[in-house]
Amino acid sequence: MNFYSPSIFRSIGFTGTSVSLFASGIWAVVKSSATILSMIFLIDRLGRRKLLIIGACGTAATMFYIGGFITAAKIDPAHPGDKTVAAWVAIVCVYVYAVFFCIAWNSVPWIYCAEIFPNRLRSLCVSITTATQWVGQFGVARATPYMLTDIRGGTYFVFGSFLVVMLVWVWGWLPETKGITLENMDLLFGVPGRREHEEAGVEVQEQVVTDEKKDIADDLGDAEDLKGLGAGVKHS
Repeated sequence: MNFYSPSIFRSIGFTGTSVSLFASGIWAVVKSSATILSMIFLIDRLGRRKLLIIGACGTAATMFYIGGFITAAKIDPAHPGDKTVAAWVAIVCVYVYAVFFCIAWNSVPWIYCAEIFPNRLRSLCVSITTATQWVGQFGVARATPYMLTDIRGGTYFVFGSFLVVMLVWVWGWLPETKGITLENMDLLFGVPGRREHEEAGVEVQEQVVTDEKKDIADDLGDAEDLKGLGAGVKHS
């Protein structure tokens, strides 16, 4: 979608270079707005797992619809199709895909990868995850033109299937890191299994609350001591 949106728009009804580029420009604005919305308002309210699950569901649904439409209508990417109702729905799905992708998979992985590693390994591990991401982007960018030409609508079924796999992986194995300090990530990831991950997350969050209460109590105790000392000085 990122690299070949003009071709995709042309294949589902937008004719003319300026029109397809204009549609792609609007798509870029939608992507940027959704990413900013996620980073500022959603990621710390809904959590990482929920956003990734929502994003995977939304993007997979739009991928399957676009793939089904192109396959059923027998659309050739080199020749624009007719602007039917189904084609307009497919065009809308491209924008819906952008929203779901950007609120989750375009933003959450960068934060998640930056916060789960211990301090002594964070720079190296984030470098590896970033390099892996760009290698994957390179592979997708190289393969997509051939896929659009050879299997056409099947391209979207392939990527939609990958998103379903990612949905299952997040649901079953990815722990939630919202509200957990960097120092407690080792505890969270040291417990295997989904149920244990959730229990570890609760344990860590309870420990954080306990530590905060203890700090508050210590501060109040220090304040009382200072108050008593001041009163003693005054009486003396």
